[in-house]
Amino acid sequence: MATASSPDLCLNCSSKYNRDQLSLCQCKHCSQSFCFDCMKEHRDEMDQDYEELSSCCNEAKQVIETKKTLIDYIKNLTAEKVNIDAEIDDENKCAQAFILELEAKLESCTADVKSSAKKNMFKVEHLRKLLKDIEEFKQQAESATLVTEYDLPSIMPKCTFKFKNRSKSTTDDGQQDQQKRNTKERGALLTENEDTDDSDMSFPDENYFSNRDKHEETSFVVNCMATDGINIMYSSIANPHQELIAYCYLQTSDVRYRKADPSRLWKQSRIIDMIWWDTIDKFVCATENGIYLVEFTNPLFRISHVKQTPLPQVRIAANAHHIWVHTLTQMMIYDTNFQLIRSFNFSFPRSLIRASFCLTDNVVAFALIRHIENGKDILQVELYDHNMVREKRIRIGISEASCTIRTDGSDRFYVAFGQQRFCIVSSSGSVQTVNLGKQANNLVVVNSHNVVLTKARTDVEPVRC
Repeated sequence: MATASSPDLCLNCSSKYNRDQLSLCQCKHCSQSFCFDCMKEHRDEMDQDYEELSSCCNEAKQVIETKKTLIDYIKNLTAEKVNIDAEIDDENKCAQAFILELEAKLESCTADVKSSAKKNMFKVEHLRKLLKDIEEFKQQAESATLVTEYDLPSIMPKCTFKFKNRSKSTTDDGQQDQQKRNTKERGALLTENEDTDDSDMSFPDENYFSNRDKHEETSFVVNCMATDGINIMYSSIANPHQELIAYCYLQTSDVRYRKADPSRLWKQSRIIDMIWWDTIDKFVCATENGIYLVEFTNPLFRISHVKQTPLPQVRIAANAHHIWVHTLTQMMIYDTNFQLIRSFNFSFPRSLIRASFCLTDNVVAFALIRHIENGKDILQVELYDHNMVREKRIRIGISEASCTIRTDGSDRFYVAFGQQRFCIVSSSGSVQTVNLGKQANNLVVVNSHNVVLTKARTDVEPVRC
């Protein structure tokens, strides 16, 4: 008697969504079985990966085509070098002929003078002619100079010309990009004569959020977010088993302003914290399974894994030189290459919940929640030096368990704590309150005068303060 074989289950449903669903078909490329919905999702992921690969290939092709101009430039230099060498050779011959002619004439005059002295025969007219000739020779010799003309932006004491190819193939694109930007300083000052045609490089001033709507819509519900100083990247939890990252344009002059936010599925573990690290020009996403770098070049998100280690309840913060990673019991400090330079135990009492932290070159600031007897949560901000010696404790007031603290880098700290207001705390301990149109427990600081806030919804509130 024939026995029925056990039905194939959808691999995606069982591994990703923790459910049992009969498979409908098998992908002939990867030999995995999927149900109808998951097969469509699998196809969408393949299409997105293919689109990203195609875009990367096109970008690489454009870069190579651009670099071909270096060959033309070198050819032009080579041709110019031939012309310069020929000119130098001609001028050298002229100079030698000129000097030889002067020497011959002077030698003739000298012989004439010696002959006249020997014969003791001096005629006035002849002497005057000799003096005149010698004076002319002297003037001609003194007038001889070397004239050098430069058609260069500046005259340098030393000039070297080298074709450099400093890129090195590596399987870790994140490390490759990191090495290229180790010494890069964002917003470098331009010289008076230096021009730029890239309007996107203009960073917002204090009036960035003036004269605009109270709220800006996003395409998805905002969970975590960070700003690159112009726009924001955010994570969104579509359902308990799916998360994505998206990029929202806030610059009104950008043609993509108020268009659909570019997005990509986040296939890694859930994002717990997110920041922008100005030093490396990348977003940093912290998860319980490691740390990832995200570089956005419309419409692509390039994701690289830089630290793969369990990080329970991780929070991250960065200043110009280091990124600090804090778990429940430990603080770890990494350099721009994500090499560990310092690690030490640091935790808070059980009565305090560390919700968020940030740092500057001088101060480490923690947003801490204390649960009190009547079921309410109290927010306090604690400031530490870099040796983790507490300097100040500032009580803010009633708060939600979820709150965010960020800084403008100048020892001013901005705190969103679930209320219809947020606070600005200075390193001296003073507190300024700013009212909002909606409640917010998440914020990013564009600059010292412009802040973006939200609270798990499909809009953000830009505020000028």
